Amino acid sequence: MKKIEKHNFFLGAKMAIKLGEETQIFKEMNSTLSSIPLPKCEQYEIRSDKYWECFHRVYTLTLVGRLIHCYQNDISIADML
Repeated sequence: MKKIEKHNFFLGAKMAIKLGEETQIFKEMNSTLSSIPLPKCEQYEIRSDKYWECFHRVYTLTLVGRLIHCYQNDISIADML
């Protein structure tokens, strides 16, 4: 992962968590980040840069593969949501 991509991904993940934990609407819903580590990333401390790097490497590629597969089969992203 390129340094700028890694920085932007970490920043985005941390901002999303901050929104989920510190905004009033999410507080009212008792929103929290799961304390269960993602498979294949268990060896890293949750929320650490190494954990997010593992998440990015393992899960974003999985998502992209599924989106591309759906697109090739004439299924729109909106249909997936």
